[in-house]
Amino acid sequence: MFLTDRLGSRVRFDADLLLSRATASSRGRMPAIIAIATIIGLASVIALTPVTGRGDYGQWLMTSRFYLGESVPSYRDIPALPALVPVLLAGMQVLLRSPEAVLQVANLLTLAGFGVAFYLGGRVIGGTRLTGAMALAVGLLVTDRYLELLAFGGLLQGAALVFLTLGVVSLFHAGRTQRRRWWVVGALCLGALAFSHVGTALVGIPIGLVVAAIAALPLRRAGWQTILRTLAPLLVVLGIAAIYWLLILAPASAEYIRNPASLAYRGPDRLIAALFSYWPTGLLVVLGVVGTAVMLIEDVRARRPGGGSVVGAWLIVAWGALAVSTVTGAATDYPRFATVLLVPLVIAAADVSIRSARLVAGSISASSWSVAVTSTSFALAVIIVAAPFAVNRFARQASVYQPRDAASLSSAVEALGKALPANAAVITSVRDGKWLEGTTGREALFSLPVRYAFRPVEWQRSVDADVLLRSFGAISNGYFLAEMTGRSGTDGTVTPDDLLLAVNHGGEFVDLLQASRADIALRSDEGVTPASRLTPGGSDSTAGSSQVSVTSRWHADNGSGVTLAETMRAWQGGTTFDLVDQATNASVSKTLRAAAGTAFTTVAASGREARVCFATIGEDEPCLRIWAAQPDAAFTSTPNSLTVRTASQRLELHVTALTAGAPSVGLAYLDPASLVDEHGIGAALFYAPDPSTEARMQRLRSLGFDRELRFGSYVALIRGPAS
Repeated sequence: MFLTDRLGSRVRFDADLLLSRATASSRGRMPAIIAIATIIGLASVIALTPVTGRGDYGQWLMTSRFYLGESVPSYRDIPALPALVPVLLAGMQVLLRSPEAVLQVANLLTLAGFGVAFYLGGRVIGGTRLTGAMALAVGLLVTDRYLELLAFGGLLQGAALVFLTLGVVSLFHAGRTQRRRWWVVGALCLGALAFSHVGTALVGIPIGLVVAAIAALPLRRAGWQTILRTLAPLLVVLGIAAIYWLLILAPASAEYIRNPASLAYRGPDRLIAALFSYWPTGLLVVLGVVGTAVMLIEDVRARRPGGGSVVGAWLIVAWGALAVSTVTGAATDYPRFATVLLVPLVIAAADVSIRSARLVAGSISASSWSVAVTSTSFALAVIIVAAPFAVNRFARQASVYQPRDAASLSSAVEALGKALPANAAVITSVRDGKWLEGTTGREALFSLPVRYAFRPVEWQRSVDADVLLRSFGAISNGYFLAEMTGRSGTDGTVTPDDLLLAVNHGGEFVDLLQASRADIALRSDEGVTPASRLTPGGSDSTAGSSQVSVTSRWHADNGSGVTLAETMRAWQGGTTFDLVDQATNASVSKTLRAAAGTAFTTVAASGREARVCFATIGEDEPCLRIWAAQPDAAFTSTPNSLTVRTASQRLELHVTALTAGAPSVGLAYLDPASLVDEHGIGAALFYAPDPSTEARMQRLRSLGFDRELRFGSYVALIRGPAS
């Protein structure tokens, strides 16, 4: 009987032990399983989302062509970009001949990199596997900042963020274990960061150095030889990166902080919007701050630097870099700061969430098994609830950057590659142009807002494209872009008219005023004659070092002797634009209207002066002061127009930009025919259903683009005879 009882107890003990071990083993594997399942689920979504022509993907394909020895647009400065991601894309193109396949693989690798980095960040810095799984869920599902990089094609910054996070984790682990290999891994990750993305590296390298200093604290009594031997991999790698930056990147990247429009349109306020406009990201920020405080308190109580010290230092350096940029007015892309700022908050938010779940579970049951199950269930619930919202948001973001008809675009790009000479450029939209450059290496001319372009050559090219697509001639001086969007007359007396005035507002050209010839009235003894009834008499232009002007002329055919000469004039460095109407045998009145897409918000007219403000663009309302030189001139206004009348035969208006930023281009008369030759444009590519396409095609047909090709919903105009 005694032996039977002992045998039964032994069996029960062994069974309980096996169950305990099995439970512990399953608990240990569960966070990793959750993390892997989450990555696989997101990977399936990303792989099924078309990438053709999307966002910035085309331009990274273009940079990879440089390292394959293939053609790239001559105006592009490829060595000015960190080389790591373009080189990797080039290597993948050797194996995968399809550009779409290369980009999808790059996307999936970046996603996997995010997943591994977040998981290890939570696991190593937070201290548990479940914190790692929670960090992955918070980073990829709760906030939308990291999946958005994959929506528009932020491959360079995505890679840099992965290397930054892995570098910090490796250095922190090296400090805890004092194993040399982790110092090597951390050093290599920081080196890869330096070769991935300029903006992220400028903030990330100091973060890595501060974390390395924290990790090296246990060595402070080991002697300088031991310290030097331990830190040698980090010093060597960063030394190589510093040489690369000093000799190649720094000289080529100086222009990045000179963008005249980024502060007014992509400044710190946009960063705040990126952090708090999507409420889950705002919640993450709050939880991350609380979690950082909790982790720091734990370090203080333990009297040794731990995860809280690393997260706290990470936040201090990142936010410090943001503060320095804001105070100095650096013209950088502030919304992209969000991804750098959020990584430590992701880890801290995951840590405090798991701590809270365990605390609640522990107050209900003292069983460690129940606490583990409850906290794991909490992490799983967060993923299940957040996943549909994250996937839907990613789909919406990706659709914003998608071409309108990817299949037709691909067909058009392929056909133009065969139909045009190798050196012929194509004028098109910005996204289609980037895809064309990436897949063919052919130069594209497209209009791109100044705030999104960080090299002066792109600012001028953008203005040139805008003039070609929208006008029959234009004047620019950095503060005004005056485009003549209409023309009249026969071939011998073609006269441009219908002014569209884009004004420098915070460094960006924005359309504010339009003045049609139909809105000019001439009062004579014969009555009132709209200028639109006059016969065109031709035009001429003068371009000097200090001013550029264009004069268009019309006359009446009824024997009244009424004529009209309209002159537009801009000055070098001048924030005032002159618009002069000179009539004979008639007095002049003129109506100015708000350009399409904007509206007057306030109009203050008094005598011969008016101050007009428009709907907010960027941070502020654009405002103009319009002054008439004639003493008897008087302004009257309606909600969306401003009329000025005078008894004189001359009406001279001076339009002053009151909210101008630094200029992006210089003084010039821009003639479309000359621009076509200057840029070597051989074709134009348009999305046919766009309402503006027909008018643009008519303008280009007048410049010799007379051969039309159709590719589904895309249409191309080819200049000159068939090749």
